[in-house]
Amino acid sequence: MDNEIRKQCPLVFYHLWDDLPFPDYNMPVYNSCDHIICGSKFTYNLLNDHPEINSDAIDYVPIGFDPSIYYPMTTQEKTEFRTEFNKWTGDNFSSANFIVGAIGRHAERKQLLSIMEVFSKWQEDKDDVLLFVHSPGSDAGQSLEYALKMRYNDHKIVFSNANPMQQTDALINKFYNLMDVIVNRSTAEGFGMPIAEAMLAETPAIAVDCPGPAGLITPETGWLLPADVTPLFGNQITPYIQARYVTDEKFIAALDEAYYNKKMLKEKASNCRARIIEEFSVKSTQQAFEVAIKKAIANWTPYPEYTVHSYPDSSVNVSVNEKVQN
Repeated sequence: MDNEIRKQCPLVFYHLWDDLPFPDYNMPVYNSCDHIICGSKFTYNLLNDHPEINSDAIDYVPIGFDPSIYYPMTTQEKTEFRTEFNKWTGDNFSSANFIVGAIGRHAERKQLLSIMEVFSKWQEDKDDVLLFVHSPGSDAGQSLEYALKMRYNDHKIVFSNANPMQQTDALINKFYNLMDVIVNRSTAEGFGMPIAEAMLAETPAIAVDCPGPAGLITPETGWLLPADVTPLFGNQITPYIQARYVTDEKFIAALDEAYYNKKMLKEKASNCRARIIEEFSVKSTQQAFEVAIKKAIANWTPYPEYTVHSYPDSSVNVSVNEKVQN
């Protein structure tokens, strides 16, 4: 409907893309818009470097966060929620002093089972650790709950069995404060909102070096794990795109560093909140959005109206009749 919309106003596309290579199959979508606002630096650079895309018609405006929603709780508040959490879990994990968190849908690219598998190996010689997974028990046609019961029932793993969209911001903030570190092993991640939210609560992240997490995590605020293999895959919607996988050994090494080096963990945590406020504040997002929209309006050329005045064309009829007679 771009021809209908662009007669009345500019059509602006707020866009995130996950990885390389350049998605040539998206060009019809890009060409149907007057302006593109990119939600990540990776997306902006990807489009800005393409010779067939007008750099004046794209802007970088990252997703912004309200630091008053996600924030570090006081020691007393953390203690009170931990007591509540222990009650929810039947006091089975009250001895855990190091809690690893994972938040996400149970989709294949999120690799929740891989996180659970590597954690189950890592925790064997540790009595004071816990993996808390905030995810639905059944999602995307798969049952995380069944896998947990069949394979990880005797391990220090607990999950919320709740849709992340159904929880309040206040409860999610308590979850972030409960964690010592949040992990993300996604093979493709366009942004990684739980990482940014957790960082506002001063919880550092361990993540695969995907374009999304790479825009959030620095060496001073967490662990970015370079991919060991980057195969192409595709489906009906996305014909081809790169995925990123890391070895279990690399993931375990990062967990070890977070677990054993408490000084490093604390230093990284102390830098997280300032990083997000400086680069991804909701106020900056609002202001940059306004600038981009005004630019789109200023550069907008209304889509032309086409009107059929008469049909068939009389000159064509004459020509055809003459040919028939001859």
